[in-house]
Amino acid sequence: MSTELANKIDRNNVRHMMVLSCAPLLAGLKIASLFVTRAINYEEVLSVLKGTEVEILTLSSNNGMLTLLLYNREELSKYLSRNMNASFLRKLEYKSCDVDVVLNEFAYRYSLYLKDRMDFPHEMGIILGYPLEDVNGFMCNQGKNYLISGYWKVYNRPAIAKRIFKEYDEATERMIKELVE
Repeated sequence: MSTELANKIDRNNVRHMMVLSCAPLLAGLKIASLFVTRAINYEEVLSVLKGTEVEILTLSSNNGMLTLLLYNREELSKYLSRNMNASFLRKLEYKSCDVDVVLNEFAYRYSLYLKDRMDFPHEMGIILGYPLEDVNGFMCNQGKNYLISGYWKVYNRPAIAKRIFKEYDEATERMIKELVE
């Protein structure tokens, strides 16, 4: 994104920040994104998403801030049901790959992680739509030794990841331009 365009982003504008954080999801290129915002902005977040296929799960509420998982239920359900991803979730002791079961359990585990009662829930990578081989690579390498880093740390097939990162960047830039120009 050009510096000129970046300078037009209003960091106090919820719509601007949602697009900056979640454009690939809002453009239908990604199945889920995290969005951190002030709790007082929650109604505006709902308003922005009204009429879209994007749903919200509150992962944490702390000191007036919310960590939200924004997701496309249908696409996330398909992704979680893929054999490799479902097997990964079973290894992590998820009882089902049903989207509601996974999200409820993940939210619980995330809350335990925030309270230092559990290690980081690496299934977050699958929920965010990252390739399983990269989630496994991250876990095995403890976040080190990656080939490239962008929207996630890449351990396999960097050429494919670079293409996806480029698509995400283009969607973000296009949506930011629509907001500020």
